[in-house]
Amino acid sequence: MTRARDLLNEALEHAKILQEVSMIAQIKVQLGQIDYIEGNFKKSLETFMETYKLNRNVVLWQKISLGSILITKSKLGTVQSLLKLN
Repeated sequence: MTRARDLLNEALEHAKILQEVSMIAQIKVQLGQIDYIEGNFKKSLETFMETYKLNRNVVLWQKISLGSILITKSKLGTVQSLLKLN
């Protein structure tokens, strides 16, 4: 388990450098599983809660981005239809 934890911690540092939030969350889930197997239940729960917050923020950001894209496309369609009238 020590070797797996070391490799995951190294991957976590690379993911943080690249700012890959979804990858950071996946790595933290695996670290939480290792903590659970080793009997560190409190640390495991804290890790899973942190991962949940990361995933929730990613999904929220994706929804906000999709909404703004749809609004922008809607505005573009309105502008194009107004240009056709002139």
